[in-house]
Amino acid sequence: MSNYKRNGAALNTILESGTTGYTNTYPGLTTRVTSFSNSLPAVTGYRINGQDIANTTTAKHTIYSDVGTNTINKPTGSTKLRYMLIGGAGGGGGGCGGGYNNDPGTDEDHALLGFDGKNGFQGQVQQGTITLNSTVNTISLTIGAGGTGGAGGNAVVIEGTAALNSGTSGNSGNQSQLIYDTTTITCPGGAGGTGGTANVPGGARTIENDRGHGSSWLGWENSNAAFKGSGGSGLSVYGLCDRDTNGNIDYTPNTPTHTLTYITGWEDSLTLISSNDRKVGIGGIGGWGHGLTPKGATGGRPGTDGDNGRAALIWLYE
Repeated sequence: MSNYKRNGAALNTILESGTTGYTNTYPGLTTRVTSFSNSLPAVTGYRINGQDIANTTTAKHTIYSDVGTNTINKPTGSTKLRYMLIGGAGGGGGGCGGGYNNDPGTDEDHALLGFDGKNGFQGQVQQGTITLNSTVNTISLTIGAGGTGGAGGNAVVIEGTAALNSGTSGNSGNQSQLIYDTTTITCPGGAGGTGGTANVPGGARTIENDRGHGSSWLGWENSNAAFKGSGGSGLSVYGLCDRDTNGNIDYTPNTPTHTLTYITGWEDSLTLISSNDRKVGIGGIGGWGHGLTPKGATGGRPGTDGDNGRAALIWLYE
């Protein structure tokens, strides 16, 4: 393949090797086939049946995923740079700790389930093409780290007034950046998810009555059958909601569904940027209080880290 060149660059440095053979016309030349426009090379000047092989071959993708800043030399003969860049994703928020209030003096026991932490957000994604010049021969590429997940809140087991420990929010992802000459492309990192909140909405969920020992935020109906105790038993893992007082209000926190931006027109298996494999930090599950013996509570789970940023570069030879 090194016998075939474009702008002084051998085709094996321009094209991804693969299983499509052109051995009858160009001995030793094999390359991947692609139907994605952004993964095609520029015109090569080599044809089969009157069509330039750039219409079907896959350009060489250089992938950068290590966090930090790289100084990259412009390859000989390259005239343009096609890029896709993504910032680090935000970490998920930690779940709120669960609580169990054991007040033997008044027998007002109640188990409380902490809110879940929320998911982090995706880092910004950008794509484009930069025209290169003959005097600037390097680019600077920074890959931003994903945000770390927030810590879960500690469990609370007390006598008296209800209390919960909230989870901490996840950290934002770090920006990724590409700089060439006077062109700067910046992709901010995604925001971290908020930690599960410590919200005890009034006394309706704190006092034992004929509906059971308090309530979890997720609601008795959402708990597993094995965890459902009978009203007033004192042994329920999740108490029943006091619906008469709360007016059927569901205090379960809404975790928003984040619409991730997937860039089309690129070979997913090479870039891993436009694919569904890119992950944001997932919020931690809230801890729960329980009335089993011994009575107690668990802490909230930490949120997971967001994915690091990533870049795909294709050098074009026009």
